[in-house]
Amino acid sequence: MSEFNKQTKLLSTTKEDIKTAAKIIKNGGLVCLPTETVYGLGANALNGEAVLNIFKAKGRANDNPLIVHIAKFDDIKPLVKSVSEKAKILAQKFWPGPLTMIFEKSSLIPDEVTCKMDTVAIRMPSHKVARAIIEESGLPIAAPSANISGGVSPVTAEHCYADLKGRVDAVVDGGECEVGLESTVILMVGDKPRLLRPGFVTAEQISEQIGEIIIDDATKKENEIESKLNYDNNKEKIPANKISDKAKINFMNILKNFKNEETSNNNNKYSKKNSPNPHIDIKNIVSNFNNNPHTSKNIYDRNNRIKMKKKLLEHNLSERKEIKEETINENKKNNKIEDEFKIKFKNIRIK
Repeated sequence: MSEFNKQTKLLSTTKEDIKTAAKIIKNGGLVCLPTETVYGLGANALNGEAVLNIFKAKGRANDNPLIVHIAKFDDIKPLVKSVSEKAKILAQKFWPGPLTMIFEKSSLIPDEVTCKMDTVAIRMPSHKVARAIIEESGLPIAAPSANISGGVSPVTAEHCYADLKGRVDAVVDGGECEVGLESTVILMVGDKPRLLRPGFVTAEQISEQIGEIIIDDATKKENEIESKLNYDNNKEKIPANKISDKAKINFMNILKNFKNEETSNNNNKYSKKNSPNPHIDIKNIVSNFNNNPHTSKNIYDRNNRIKMKKKLLEHNLSERKEIKEETINENKKNNKIEDEFKIKFKNIRIK
């Protein structure tokens, strides 16, 4: 693929490397950067061409708007037409943090960011490295999750490199993400705020601050299915096998949100819950995380996720065991890229 032949740099969180990452952003390049939720694939949000390169690198549909990241509250003013009092209350309570608010956009935001919509999604990450890069660049950064579309959102620089090597200019290793799932998204346009995507900040927490909100119908349905899934899994107690770090890259496509339980062979605690990948057939790959609270679940496109969860509920125990065995065999093919990554990262990690 001649289109993706970038020499991807591996950067640490030193001041020099943060300046390098910011320079790449200012020059229209792509940088994978850490946030407290998941790693983001960032570009200058005011540069339409740079933003288009995000879609190309991810293989992302051009009807799926991006979230714009800022470093401080005042950065939002030139990007939106207005900020309501309720939005200010939420920003004061949850920013910096994993809450995305949608506003009417200003003329500064190019159509490439919003997919020609009149609104723009804004978030202020709490991760100090992300904010340092934003501040150093002096630009808002548009950034979806740093993975090929259809994959699971990455929580380490290692995952980003394995997925996007050659497609991006740099990967900044800021350690493992603290939250491990995407931000809550709420629409702040109209009479009542509307919750569009559940996340780390709950609907209850938001309502406590600003009163009644509308919860999107698809979000309600998703929660109902998730409850059914938890019930079914509680009836089927399956000890999880311990998965190596090398296996985790391919094992991140259908998530297990574990309920702690002791296996018969050791005292390690595991949990389990299936969460489907909306773009990959459920029989292709299964994920099994070992004691990793940061990757307990991911939020996907709601309608597709609902459809896939329905399929998931139809699978029985024997089918899932067969899927796991096939996946483990497939995962052995990843050794080469993993070894290459670890050799290169060995020299830049902060001691």
